[in-house]
Amino acid sequence: MKEIIEVGLQYAMAPVIVERFSKEQLNPLSEAIENIKFNNLREYNHKLAGNIEHEYDLFNNAELVNYITNLYSPLIIKHQNTNNYFSSLKVLKTDADLILTSLWVNFQRKNEFNPLHNHTGIYSFVLWYDIPYSIEDEKDLAHSKDSNSNVPGHFGFIKLDSNVIGGISQTWLPVDKTWNFKTALFPSTLLHCVNPFYTSDRYRITVSGNFSLNN
Repeated sequence: MKEIIEVGLQYAMAPVIVERFSKEQLNPLSEAIENIKFNNLREYNHKLAGNIEHEYDLFNNAELVNYITNLYSPLIIKHQNTNNYFSSLKVLKTDADLILTSLWVNFQRKNEFNPLHNHTGIYSFVLWYDIPYSIEDEKDLAHSKDSNSNVPGHFGFIKLDSNVIGGISQTWLPVDKTWNFKTALFPSTLLHCVNPFYTSDRYRITVSGNFSLNN
């Protein structure tokens, strides 16, 4: 596996790790997405919060599950070394392995969105595989450009913050085509959302999954 390129925590998102994979690292995933687009896929909408028509389960592909597990293992180790999140949960008296327990792909159209939600498990990830729009084009839309919260097409994290009036703070990531092949790994309980985009007729393709305790 080629070295993962660090892009840093420039958005002060701890305990979130954002990094970028190389295109070569994602070849198995690319092949899977191209081969199974809307073909023989099990719909996953009933298990997801997304207001998105095309959401599909990938967990029935054993080779892909193994590949994703190996791809994200270094990020989980890095997150653990940086934040000690798993150990801080004190869910077991002894160490337990983390395993991938769900995996899915979203094909999001313009005007669709993912409301505020969290996931099951210990760690979750999102991989921005193919984002079709420019964030500057999105922000220049007539209904957005004069807003003091100009965030169409953005990905948001919401967390408790005792230093903020109301006790909640938000971080908006300007996710667009420059973010292709980037990923975020974060605690599954961390609330997040995806705002709708408007300037492209292509699909916004993302892959997500959850790591849970091996019982």
